[in-house]
Amino acid sequence: MKVVVIDYYDIIGNKKDGWDVNGQSINTYKTRFKLDSKESCLKFLKSTFYIRKTARVKTFIWKNIENGFLLFEKDMMPVLSVIKINEGEWTMKKETVRDKNTKNTTLRIGIKNSVTGEILYKVFSGPKRCEEALNWGFTHFGDKGRIIDFYDL
Repeated sequence: MKVVVIDYYDIIGNKKDGWDVNGQSINTYKTRFKLDSKESCLKFLKSTFYIRKTARVKTFIWKNIENGFLLFEKDMMPVLSVIKINEGEWTMKKETVRDKNTKNTTLRIGIKNSVTGEILYKVFSGPKRCEEALNWGFTHFGDKGRIIDFYDL
């Protein structure tokens, strides 16, 4: 899963009058942390050195936001945001068809994104059809998510 961390800095103001964020840095990470709880998010932030190792959940005020958390100091000064990016997972179906006349087999591979609904497919034939299909899959889908299951074309 991809995660965006927005680190706020150069903050001026106070609790009474409010805070003004003058700078922020945005960094993207790939992680295996689920980030479905404050504890999981804290472990992730410690692993990326955004937060000191001795910090606890109670060290910050946590606000749930869509797909993540916004962290504040006790005086409500914003510290950072952690947002999960849902890239979607790709499901795959393969069909093998054998021509009765030529006895050649054809391999059809289709891949569908669970978030966008995008479907891409390609037909492969010949003696190297499996190798070509595998290369095609890695070339076109290696950076878009993992292939997890089969679906009906």
